[in-house]
Amino acid sequence: MFAQVLKGTYPAIPSSFSRDLVDLVRECLDQAPERRPTVSKILASPAVTSRMHLVNGGVSGAGLLRGRSAGWPCLLPARCC
Repeated sequence: MFAQVLKGTYPAIPSSFSRDLVDLVRECLDQAPERRPTVSKILASPAVTSRMHLVNGGVSGAGLLRGRSAGWPCLLPARCC
């Protein structure tokens, strides 16, 4: 996926992702590293803050990242899903 991001030719973002999550993913996949959000900005984004209760409430990561079937890798540790 690294090479795809550098070329700007990554798989389509799954339609099951919310608008705020799509926007965040697009920002993170920007070809220019200096335009990508910092970890602080990611954690403060609506895509993350609006879902923190899911993480704190014990929901498994599988429900948060449903894009694996569309060619997106799971970014969570193997033991969580």
